[in-house]
Amino acid sequence: MISLLEAARWAPSSYNEQPWRFVVARKSDPGTYAKLLGSLVEANQSWARSAPVLILTLAKKTFTHNGSPNFYALHDAGIALGHLAIQATAMGRSLHIMGGFDHAAVRAAFGIPDDYELGAAAAVGYAGEPETLPERFQQAELAPRSRRPLADLVYAGRAALGL
Repeated sequence: MISLLEAARWAPSSYNEQPWRFVVARKSDPGTYAKLLGSLVEANQSWARSAPVLILTLAKKTFTHNGSPNFYALHDAGIALGHLAIQATAMGRSLHIMGGFDHAAVRAAFGIPDDYELGAAAAVGYAGEPETLPERFQQAELAPRSRRPLADLVYAGRAALGL
C-alpha cells in the first residue's frame, strides 16, 4: 500500500500544494473499514466489501501559504488518485473508483472539516472472477471496454463545441 500512496504523493499540483488527503481503510482495521464501507451506496457495498482496502480522496479547498481558494484542489486530488491507480495496475492490483457514497455520513464518520472537498472513493485489491459478482454487475464486467472517440472529446475552438 505504501508504494501506491508514494506514487500519489509525487503527482503534480497547483503551486505544489499537494492538497490531496487519503482516508485509508483496511480490513485489518474493522472499525475504520466498516465506516467507509457503510458510507458507500448499496450497489457499491455489494461488491466492494471483498476488497481488502478502501480509500476516500479529499482535497483541501484553500492554499496553505495564503488561505486563498484553490480552485484546482479536486483536480489535483484526481491526478494523485490517477497516479495511485497506475501504480496499482503496474503492481498487478485492481482499483475501482466510485462516486457513490453518502457525503454527510463520511464527513461525520471521519470528522472531515469543511475546508476539505470530498473526492472519489476507491476499492483496491485483486480482480476476482466475474461470476462472484452480483448478477447485475456480471454483464458489465464481461463486456468489451469502450471509450468515446477522440473526435467527441477534443476540440479546436469554440465553434467545434457549439458554443
